[in-house]
Amino acid sequence: MEDCNVSTTFGSQTDFEQHLANHALIDAIICPICNHSEHDIHRYKQHFRLVHPFEIMPAAVQPKKVPRNLDTQPCPFCSETPGSRKFVRHVSRHCEEVALSSLSRAFDEDSDEEREEEEDDDDKITKLNDHNSMRKMGVDAHMIIDGPEIGTLVVIVDRAKNLPNRKYPRKQYPYCGARLGKEVKKTRNDRRGGQTPIWYVHSHKKL
Repeated sequence: MEDCNVSTTFGSQTDFEQHLANHALIDAIICPICNHSEHDIHRYKQHFRLVHPFEIMPAAVQPKKVPRNLDTQPCPFCSETPGSRKFVRHVSRHCEEVALSSLSRAFDEDSDEEREEEEDDDDKITKLNDHNSMRKMGVDAHMIIDGPEIGTLVVIVDRAKNLPNRKYPRKQYPYCGARLGKEVKKTRNDRRGGQTPIWYVHSHKKL
């Protein structure tokens, strides 16, 4: 309705009919000669000049409450004129279409958000699996699995002495190995180091 300022939705056609009853009467200006009604003062004056050119227009014009003519009431959605018998059902159908369209858009938006969340979860799982595959024997630190980083382990391998002689009568090429968890590393072989090899190597490991 052009004179309705209420912005609301209706749960059923009955609710809409009850609301429409509030607009059953409208303000109109009645022609004192032919009882023709107009809602606008300018159209009333135009009617009086065209239809009653030889009559004197009243100086004071007071609007009156008259029943609304739904036979000439256009639909607020499509501007068609369905008539008084079909007006309520016609407008209610438009309201249902708007409601279904809103629900469809809301469902699509929820589906897109859920799809994005699932993709984010998949990316996190993929990155986590990739990191796990790159973790050498389960030693590398990871914020999710191992918690925050606690520090750096420094290993210094200097020298050895009094090693058993395994290569008599020739010199042996000893090396030193270190294990952390399941990760194993070793130094270079000290060529002809014998029973007193020297390596002097160091290694850093974040934990």
